[in-house]
Amino acid sequence: MKTVGILASMAVMALALVGFGNALASDGPTATASSVKSVRIQGFVYHPGTIRVRPGSTVTFTNRDSGLHNAVGRGFSTGNLRSGKSGSITFRRKGTFAFHCTIHPEMHGRVIVE
Repeated sequence: MKTVGILASMAVMALALVGFGNALASDGPTATASSVKSVRIQGFVYHPGTIRVRPGSTVTFTNRDSGLHNAVGRGFSTGNLRSGKSGSITFRRKGTFAFHCTIHPEMHGRVIVE
């Protein structure tokens, strides 16, 4: 009976570690395909840093900072966005599309189209 209890405890701990490991592998919040199709730029960070959408989805980037920002990736750009302004990009094919701010190169994110 003691062995069964120990094995059950080990199984629970292993499952907890698997879930915790996935959390450690994350590079920040990820929006789901069905709930969010917008990215807020605030505090020199893209919120969310990673967004998942379906093919044909349009993602709108909105600048909530006081300075200029943009979102530029391979083959797309929002153009420079002043405070309160938005730019939209439609992602038609599956893939992972990295983007960054050319004005502030430390800012980066990605759109995952699945």
